[in-house]
Formats: sequence, structure tokens, C-alpha cells
Amino acid sequence: MTIIPSSGQTGMEAWSKLGRETCNVRISFNNLQVMISKKVRKSSTYAKIVDYRATNLLRQLQGILDTLLQWTYEINTPADKEFENYLNENFKENVYHKIRNQEWSTSANVIGLTDVFYNLFDPQLLWEHNEHLHNQCKKITCDEKNYIEDFLKTLNIFLDKLEYILNDMLKPFYCGFNDFKSKKTELKKVIMNMRKWYEKLKILEEL
Repeated sequence: MTIIPSSGQTGMEAWSKLGRETCNVRISFNNLQVMISKKVRKSSTYAKIVDYRATNLLRQLQGILDTLLQWTYEINTPADKEFENYLNENFKENVYHKIRNQEWSTSANVIGLTDVFYNLFDPQLLWEHNEHLHNQCKKITCDEKNYIEDFLKTLNIFLDKLEYILNDMLKPFYCGFNDFKSKKTELKKVIMNMRKWYEKLKILEEL
């Protein structure tokens, strides 16, 4: 059952879970991009379906959800501090930041709202990312086929969840009605475009 992200203590778990799932989809897609780039020509249909346009869609999604979160627990308010404490108690070891040598490191600092939709992902996906970077095989392996299938299943479930949340989400406390309505319209458009992208991604099952 999907819990709609909301304000207060009850909403922290839902927002954190949505942030974790969003980050996991983003880095899983990065892994997929690396994998496909090593297997096909840049001009191929397979390469184009995972190019910068897909990356931009995911970035738009992250930005919209981040805004909605910050409208719910506005930065530098008691609500923000309460959520920050929740994050540091429950997710401290799982927040990662990119450092200058392009590797990832756990943050030594206090984590906060701005980490939720950008850095709150499963550490296992970093190991998979390194595996794909160093895989020089030119043919798609069975494991990679399974990775593609798993990503498509995960993305479909994720989009179902976003559609459910979009329909039932209440206006955050720290924003006006018109701002919320506008942001929901943006979110709806991004979800629709991601759904179309998901359908096109199924071509990767041919590899």
C-alpha cells in the first residue's frame, strides 16, 4: 500500500521512501546508460532511448519532488529540523555524495532535506555502477538482460506509485494554492512523458 507523503511525523517515512526510490531509479538508469553505451553504436535506436533526454526527464522529476518536499518541511523551520533528525537517525550510512575523483563517499556532515531526492540511494547500486564501468564485453550478457528486465519492472512500479501520489496529494503547508496547482501540473506532465519513455524503453528487451 502506497502512503501519500504529507507533513508532520507521519509523513517523514513516506517522503524518505519516495526519495530513496527516486534516487534508486536515477542511479539504476545511469548504470543502464553505461551498459548500453558499451554494447551499441551511439547512432542506434537503443542508444538514443537512453540518451540525455531521458536524463533530463529524471532531473525534472527530482527537482519537482524536491520542491514539494521543501514546501512541506520548509528549510530552517522546526519541521525541517525534526525531519533532519529523522534522516540522520535512519539513513545516515546510506547518503552518498560525489567527490572530486568521481567516486562516491558517505557524507561526514549532517544530512538534510536536499539529500532526499538526490543522494538517498541503495549503496549496492554503486557497486553495480562500477561493475558496468569496467565491463569490456561487447555482447549483452544474461545478467545484463536480467538487469534490463528488472529496471523496466522497477520503473513501471515507480510510475504507478507517482500517479497514485499525484492524484491524492494534499497541498503542502508552506506554499500557496496556485503554486501547488502549478507544480502538480508540472509533475503530471513529467509522469506522462516518463510513461511514454517507459513504453519506448521496452525495445531494449530485443538486445
